[in-house]
Amino acid sequence: MKPSILVLIALSLTAHSASALTIRGARSCGDWVQGRTADRNTHAEAWLVGYLSGRAAASGVDLLKGTDNPSLFLWMDNFCRAQPLKDIEDGASDLVPELTRKARNR
Repeated sequence: MKPSILVLIALSLTAHSASALTIRGARSCGDWVQGRTADRNTHAEAWLVGYLSGRAAASGVDLLKGTDNPSLFLWMDNFCRAQPLKDIEDGASDLVPELTRKARNR
C-alpha cells in the first residue's frame, strides 16, 4: 500500500471520529420551535431527515419505513417544547431508539 493511501485512510478515520463528537448543523431546540412557529424551519427539518437517514443507513435498520416527515417533525416539536435548552441532535438521538423498536416490531 502506498504511503499516500495510508495518510488518506488515517485522515478519514480521524475525521470520522471527530464527527462523532460534534454534529455540524444541529440547532438548539429554541431555534427549532421558533422556526416551526414562523413556518421557516426547512433547513432544520432537512437536517433532521438527513440525520435519521444516515443513522438508518449506518445501522442497517430501515428506521424511517412506516413513518412520514410530518410525524417526525411533530415528535421533534414535542421534544423541543418540553426541553428548549437541548439541541435538535439530542432529540434526534432520542428518536432513533423509538424508530428502531418500531421498525423491528413490523
